[in-house]
Amino acid sequence: MTAPRRPNRTATILAIALGVVALSMTARTAALVDEVGLDGLARQGDLRAFLTAADVLSGPYRGGLYDLDQQFQTQRLRFPDLEHRGQLLAFANPPFVAVLLSPLAELSTRDATLAVAALNLTLSGLCCWLLGLLLAGRPTQQRLVVCLALLGFLPLWVCLWQGQLSLVLLVASLAFLAGLKNGWDFSAGLALAGLLIKPQLLPLPLLLLLVQGRGKALAGLALGSAGAFALGLTAGPSATEQWLALGTSLVEGSGHSGLYPGRMFTIRSALFAVLGREAADLVQQGWLAAVVVLTAALSIHWRKRPPSSLPSPTEGHPQHLLTSWSPVSQGSMALAGALLVSPHAYTHDLLLVVPAAAVLVCRAIDRGAHPGSGNGPVRAAALISGIVGLWLLPWLPLIGPIPPGLAAAAVLTFVLVLLASRER
Repeated sequence: MTAPRRPNRTATILAIALGVVALSMTARTAALVDEVGLDGLARQGDLRAFLTAADVLSGPYRGGLYDLDQQFQTQRLRFPDLEHRGQLLAFANPPFVAVLLSPLAELSTRDATLAVAALNLTLSGLCCWLLGLLLAGRPTQQRLVVCLALLGFLPLWVCLWQGQLSLVLLVASLAFLAGLKNGWDFSAGLALAGLLIKPQLLPLPLLLLLVQGRGKALAGLALGSAGAFALGLTAGPSATEQWLALGTSLVEGSGHSGLYPGRMFTIRSALFAVLGREAADLVQQGWLAAVVVLTAALSIHWRKRPPSSLPSPTEGHPQHLLTSWSPVSQGSMALAGALLVSPHAYTHDLLLVVPAAAVLVCRAIDRGAHPGSGNGPVRAAALISGIVGLWLLPWLPLIGPIPPGLAAAAVLTFVLVLLASRER
């Protein structure tokens, strides 16, 4: 007769704590709406840039989508208190994003804010469902902890407060990983095309597919990319070329039109914090060197083959999720690494570490439930420190003088090491 399973107290305590955090963030959202109003939320967040893109495409000057002077003049129509172009929040996403956002031009600022908030709430629910699909086979308590951790994660609330699109990126990432895990490679590649909203996040996941020779996934990505490009052509025949020119100028001139290295979470911003803005050339060289080193290290890891025999999956410790050989762990490495090597990434972009955090949370809970297994207390301490670091990272610009770029470079590199290390 099999002994009844003992309740996992670690998971229960975490679930209660994270539930309290999620409820407190909900209360904070209500207070913020009461304080600044829906129009104020739109003005403070990226929704201002998205509304500008929609208005430009719907007006007589749609050929000037990436003309910053035209963007400023259009932005002032909705936000007349803007006094000079230095206050412009520029739209710098690819043309197909502007086309998808164009229906917002028919709405008032208040209604557009509500519409985007409703979309993000729906996407939050979809993310929880995809996390459940990704963690199928894990105990219910662990899936609940991961979902509550997402609902209490600051970047999710930043998306809701500022009308960001990063929840779309998270949905695409989770669908990509779920496709790889279940052998739906073509669908995984198609989902990965969603990262084209911020193409700088795409190279490392693309490299993973190339290294592992996942032809069907590459075909799905190619089809999704072709669809995005075709949709972008409707914004104007030269829109893509103008977008590339604008993106290059914004990265090279960080600190203008909404790019602030001191508040980013990348290796590049860490170098800015150490070397200073006056050493821009050295920062660029150091960043490129770090990109090469990290890309080479991940490529070598992804080329390794798993041992001929792995332990059989069990209900409490399924190897298909927790080993470094699993598609979930390797895809999570690619997404976390993509943040590190990206030229710029803000608080809301940290949602891309959610899959990595999900794997680490499950490992940490297993260490708590089975303290005698694996590498023991040292392993458990490393996992917990990685999770705590991920959790606290988005708060750094608000609560401390530590440059978030430095913290991100340390914490996310540590997370990659934890993901790459096998459970024994």
